[in-house]
Amino acid sequence: MKSSLIEIKIGNPIIETSSGRVGTLKDIKLTPNGMTSPDLVVILYVEMETGNGKTSIMSATSNRFRPLDSFEYEEFYPSVHMNRMIEKREKEIALSNGVAENSLHTESEEYKLSWS
Repeated sequence: MKSSLIEIKIGNPIIETSSGRVGTLKDIKLTPNGMTSPDLVVILYVEMETGNGKTSIMSATSNRFRPLDSFEYEEFYPSVHMNRMIEKREKEIALSNGVAENSLHTESEEYKLSWS
């Protein structure tokens, strides 16, 4: 891992910090932290080798895992992701208001047009 700006996806390897074992991320869920705490936590479901070629799935909060230094994760920029979400939502609103799809363009297209 060369940067903290990475996206860890289902199927990527991660390390369980207490044992140092490498597993494969199988699923992610966001849920309250128990019956008495409304604070949200991320639960990771990770397939881990148990020995003799067998595997099992473990679940734990995300703070029990970290990225694998030697794996090349995809880059991830939170502000770019948010801008894409905003553009998608604005397009959905415009389309629901009857604006023709071919008349819509994104902020990135406007930037390109301003330089041409």
